[in-house]
Amino acid sequence: MENTVWSLLPPLLAILFVLLTKRVLVSLAIGIVAASLLLAQFNVLDSFWLIWDAFSGVFVDGESLNTWNVFILLFVLMLGVITAFISMMGGARAFGEWMIKRVKSRAGAQVMTALLGIVIFIDDYFNSLTVGQVCKPVTDQHRISRAKLSYIIDSTAAPVCVVAPISSWGAYIIGIIGSILVTQGINDFSAFSAFIQMIPMNLYVWAALGLVFVIAIRNVDFGPMNVHEKRALQTGQVTDPAHKEVVDAEEKLPISKKGRVRDLFVPLTILFVSTVGMIVWSGISATTEEMTLINVFGNADVPKGLLVGGIVGLVVTFVMYYSQSSKNEGFQNLNFG
Repeated sequence: MENTVWSLLPPLLAILFVLLTKRVLVSLAIGIVAASLLLAQFNVLDSFWLIWDAFSGVFVDGESLNTWNVFILLFVLMLGVITAFISMMGGARAFGEWMIKRVKSRAGAQVMTALLGIVIFIDDYFNSLTVGQVCKPVTDQHRISRAKLSYIIDSTAAPVCVVAPISSWGAYIIGIIGSILVTQGINDFSAFSAFIQMIPMNLYVWAALGLVFVIAIRNVDFGPMNVHEKRALQTGQVTDPAHKEVVDAEEKLPISKKGRVRDLFVPLTILFVSTVGMIVWSGISATTEEMTLINVFGNADVPKGLLVGGIVGLVVTFVMYYSQSSKNEGFQNLNFG
């Protein structure tokens, strides 16, 4: 059933079950199983081995560790841990309170969210986790629905990451381009330089970013988002009351009331500097031709840079967290709210 209309069935099933169940992982699993059954002509045992081969291929390449995928997965995992520590230290809360005093309009709160979404481009998951945590106090203050906050974050996080070479998605795309160049026998330019040349042609990115600012500044809402916005403006309810059972994961974490703005920016700055620094260093070490910026980044070991940068950022964040907890007589006696 390859190369037929039946190949559309797995993604359609996944999308359908997402809409019906609101459970992304379960829906993706259904799509994967459906795809494997189609490829194996509905042979259950062969389908199982297809799934296993695809899964193991994420971690093993031939007989060696697939460092590209593993390092990026570890980087994303560390980003989640860093975000949790920043939240527990109160850094995100402190920045949110600082911004509340300076952002005076709904349009300003939305533009601020979009700008932060562009600035924090290392990873789209990290972007969403961090920007969401930082901007919620500000957008809640101005009665901006969580639906619109989610839209702004999602429409800046992923688009910016896919055109930023120094990001987890940028690294992944450069790797794909490199494989294509090798397969086609193209050696006139590196994967990195090809990626850079493709950036202006990524029309979706520029359209998505432009639309975000138009909607934020002009408050042009339509469809279901308009319903959420009207409810937020009229009642102050920024979340859908029909989904009260949904609880944000970070709200289950204790948040220090002694947090400062630097508890947010220091870990992020260290993470960014160490990641970029490691990528540049690996590129310089591997460059044997002319030492240009394109060649340096083209020869850089981006996944390794992301991993080392993530480790450095995690260590610094943990040290800051431990220092704060020590000054407050240990974790148990921290002034959490």
